[in-house]
Amino acid sequence: MQTFNIAPRAMRLAAVLLSIMTVVLFGIGCSSEAEKHYNLGRDLGEKARFQDAIIEFDEAIRLDPKHARAYVRRGLAYAILDMYRRAIQDFNEAIKLDPTLSEAYAGRGSALESLREYEKALQDYEEAIRHDPKIIDVQTSIDRVNQHISQYYQEIQFYIGAIKISPDGSSAVLYNSRGIAYFEFGRYEKAVQDYSEAIRIAPGFVEAYVNRAVAYTLLLRFD
Repeated sequence: MQTFNIAPRAMRLAAVLLSIMTVVLFGIGCSSEAEKHYNLGRDLGEKARFQDAIIEFDEAIRLDPKHARAYVRRGLAYAILDMYRRAIQDFNEAIKLDPTLSEAYAGRGSALESLREYEKALQDYEEAIRHDPKIIDVQTSIDRVNQHISQYYQEIQFYIGAIKISPDGSSAVLYNSRGIAYFEFGRYEKAVQDYSEAIRIAPGFVEAYVNRAVAYTLLLRFD
């Protein structure tokens, strides 16, 4: 069984994005006061004072709810603090305001990759490049995510074949193992299905109960 050595990716990509973003002056509707807080937040973020930066971006957005780049910057700060779902909410809002904002797609892709939602991450990375072919480091992220996806499908195919030829007693272990593979790939519902099948076959399979409980928790937390 292959294992995934998955480290959080949002910090690295967010740091790159923070380094390449420039001050953008917004048109009508973006007040100078909102821009002042945005610039303060940007400066604080570049000094790794992310909590303080978030406060400034909060104020910029309060003053100008259509400040798309303030949402991007705040999303990056949340991602660096490992608050990936909160970050995704900000990237979503930025994309609604400006569907061509490549940094928003790259940031959301990074957060999704950190959550092991690789297929969604790949879509966002590709969208980022479509809007800005020169955006830094995103092609590397695409290559990395494609490798994870390839490993995942190989592992799933292995368990599908093994389950087909195994007697019921050992298939409980295989269903549990395939559930772990689904879990590692962020497919929590499919993981729950496999853990449940393992429990049906072997009602005393404690590990499958524990794994299913963790998957249920993540489904409740993230959905």
